[in-house]
Formats: sequence, structure tokens, C-alpha cells
Amino acid sequence: MKRILVVHPGGLGDVIIFLPALLALREHETAAQIDLLVEKRAYIGSDELLTPLGFGVKQFDFKGKLGPRSLVQLLDLIRGYETCIASGGGFLATLVLWFSGAKRRVGFKNTLAFLLTDPVPLNRKNRYAGEWLADLFAPLGVKPASLTRPEFRLALQTKTEEKYILIHPGVSAISVRKNILKSPQPAFWLELISALCLQYPEQKIILIAGPDDQKLKPESLIENNPNFLDWQGRKHNASDLLALIREACLFICPDSGPMHLALAAGTPTVALFAATDSAELLPPFASEYLRVVRIMEKLICQPCLWARRSTSCATPVCLSWLEPEAVIRAAQALLAKPAQG
Repeated sequence: MKRILVVHPGGLGDVIIFLPALLALREHETAAQIDLLVEKRAYIGSDELLTPLGFGVKQFDFKGKLGPRSLVQLLDLIRGYETCIASGGGFLATLVLWFSGAKRRVGFKNTLAFLLTDPVPLNRKNRYAGEWLADLFAPLGVKPASLTRPEFRLALQTKTEEKYILIHPGVSAISVRKNILKSPQPAFWLELISALCLQYPEQKIILIAGPDDQKLKPESLIENNPNFLDWQGRKHNASDLLALIREACLFICPDSGPMHLALAAGTPTVALFAATDSAELLPPFASEYLRVVRIMEKLICQPCLWARRSTSCATPVCLSWLEPEAVIRAAQALLAKPAQG
């Protein structure tokens, strides 16, 4: 059996962005074993979501210290494949491909491109990330005409008759540690939830959080709003989270992994963007059920993260000037539309 390895560091959101292209590869290479090597932080969710789609999933701690033991472990993970593909554009990604020993090594072109059998130009300008990642599969003959919304082969454990508005304020723990700020302060979210409870008194408003997220303290909301449910303490794996998002009539979140899950699930979504590039991170297929909220006038410094800076600035006005009223207006526009199938 032909064996193909795709090395794709990043979080679960990065895996979801890559998924339509991976499915196009799966359709093209129907008889091949296709494995994905992801970061440790993305492994559990990737394994849950991708294994039912016919992919093998492996993990490696790309963010950890590279010592003799970890290098041996990495070599064990990447050897034995006829084709090895890496999504990173840096030197390390190219070296990983070289050490894989694969006959065919596909990666983005850089000064070490002579180590690749198929160097691919990296064309990111004004393109959705899923599209330029899909360029990596062109040497294999995979040419997806358009990246369509992926279908997850997961049966919902429960299906509720009553729809709800779901709110997830958190972002990845690694973003917080690296001072990559993408979500407003807790006061913003508490004000937003209070306004939603008043705007939609017959609708359940549910707040959820990841295990590493800063928890909001909505005691006053619980006392004064019977339609509000605080589910921050509940543990949700990737399939549970996907089920919750699928059943929601609206999902509100910052630029995060759950946002990418919601867009892939087809759930009406209000996404808050500050310093990151929405054009690169939001798929064209989600335009019908997506509303992006940023400050009223786009700042000349937007987007700055990864375009101008690798961490947030000292005074991120792109976050502090966000207004809950703008989110309410976006929610109203989406809730007035028929639900997506």
C-alpha cells in the first residue's frame, strides 16, 4: 500500500483549515494510507475528527526542546513513507522532509529547496490559508477546483428540539502564553451575554470554555437571567464540542479553533477579529452563514499579527474598542436568516 505522510504543525484550528484539501487528497489517493503528523496540542481533537474520515493521526511535540531522544522519536514517526509533505515554509520543515528519507518530498520553496523533489511556490498574498495549503498537493495531481465545506462522519449523541446561542470566548493557551491577544477582556463578554439575554429572552444563552481558558465570573447573570446557562466547568472533547456547535442556532467566538469547527460545521457564526487577518483565515464557503465583527473603522495597522508582528502590541485598541452592540447587530442579521443545512 502506498504510504503518504503530511506534516502539519499548529493547533486544531490549523488542522480544520487544511481539512478540505486533505479530503481532496484522500479522494485522489483512494488506495493510499494517508497519515497526518500534528502537534501534541492538536492530537486528541485531530484523532477524533480525522480518523473516521480515513486518516491516520500521529503526534510530535514540535514546540518542545529538540534533543537526541526527541529527534530519534521524530525519525521513527516520519520514516517509511514513499511521499512526505510538510506544510511549514521554514528550514525546519524542509529538513524534516529530507530526513524522512521519502522518495518524494513536497514542501514550500525556500533556500533549502534543493533538498526537495517537488518545491512548491508559497503564494499567500490575499489568499485563504486553505487554498495555499492545497497548493502542496498539486505535484501529486490533486487540483481541487474549489474548497468545499468538509463533512464530518460523526453521529450526534443528542439532538435537541430547542436551539440555543452558544458563546465560546477563549483562545488557545499557547496564544495567551505568547502574548497573541485575540479575545476581548471578560467585561466585554459579560456585557455581551447580558445584552443577548435581554434581546432573546426565550432563547437559551450558553457559555462554554476550554480547559485552559480564563473562566468568566457570571454570577450576576445567573441570578438575573433564567435563560442563561454557565457550562464553563463541563469537559468537552472535540466531538462533543462539534455536536454542541452543530446544534446551536448561533455561535459567537473570537478567532480560535472552535471558530474553524463552527465554519466547517455550517453553523451561523459571529467571529470577532482584531489583529489577525480574516481574509487568510476565513473560508469562502462560509460567507453565507458568517459575520465578522471588528472595530467600526479598520485600523491602518490591521492585520498586524504575523504580517507586521509576532506578538500583540502594548495597547491593542483593535480589541479594546470592540463593542458588544456590533456583535448584537451581527447576531440579529444571522438569526433572521433560515438555518443552514
